[in-house]
Amino acid sequence: MFGNVLWEIVHHKNIFNDIPLGEVFERVTKGQREPINARCPEEIKMIINSCWNEESTSRPLFSDISVAL
Repeated sequence: MFGNVLWEIVHHKNIFNDIPLGEVFERVTKGQREPINARCPEEIKMIINSCWNEESTSRPLFSDISVAL
């Protein structure tokens, strides 16, 4: 979830803005993600991607994210 919030901060728009809310869950569970802007700092890209890891046990704890930020 925090990866989505961070993505929205970086891009200044809502994630999956053009997709009906009912489809968002379906797309995300199939592994679809919004592209990350090339101008996004590499450290932030790494955090977003780690938050989006399909394996929930591999996602960072918020305490680890806060240290990284």
